[in-house]
Amino acid sequence: MDGDTISGRDETGWATSGDQDAPGRLASFQAGRDGGVTWKQLTIHLSGKPDRLSMAGVLNATTLVYGSGEGIHRSADAGGTWAKVSPVNPQTRIPVLFRGVHYLGSTHGLLASKDLGATWQPQGAAVNVWQGPFFGRDEKPMLVVGKDGAFLTKTAGADWKQVASLKPKGGGFVSTPNWFGCHAWDPVNHILYASVTGKSRLQIGSLNAPAASECVGDGKDGELPRSPQAV
Repeated sequence: MDGDTISGRDETGWATSGDQDAPGRLASFQAGRDGGVTWKQLTIHLSGKPDRLSMAGVLNATTLVYGSGEGIHRSADAGGTWAKVSPVNPQTRIPVLFRGVHYLGSTHGLLASKDLGATWQPQGAAVNVWQGPFFGRDEKPMLVVGKDGAFLTKTAGADWKQVASLKPKGGGFVSTPNWFGCHAWDPVNHILYASVTGKSRLQIGSLNAPAASECVGDGKDGELPRSPQAV
């Protein structure tokens, strides 16, 4: 970034996010307004413990949110002061912005904010969310990944259907979405991808056709499990 002029080490990629309205502004424990040339130390501290998952997000040039096992906190003055805005502890590490709404995931489902994080409201039916939501053509089709696998909705979360399990434990790191496990969804071709640190990418075939639901691996670390249910 910036011609490789930014230095420093950051091994907590989940806590690094950018301002969608000002791409030069980043946050990762510290905040900067010039694309990372200078940084301001924030007063908050994020936890790396499995039972106190951390979340951090930049909602606009002055609005930040974070969570570290004690609810959702918000700052409207670039981290100068903070206020608790929700008792819910997110499991997703960064807010997802789609069509003016920010989303977080929890053990009980999605949280949505339409006012830059000032308030957070539950959305839809219960589902465990570690990663996502990943969106399709509009706000209705979504896919999330949690401890029970990948779930798909076509009704903005009103109902969910499991479409895949998590990658089973094997050599190297376990595919745990709330740690190093990563997923991506192609809503056009209905393909779910999974990757693990130090391992090759794997993909689940079409999430629409039962005959194509078998998973394909392009490395030696095995295959993802067959989709338990076809969409």
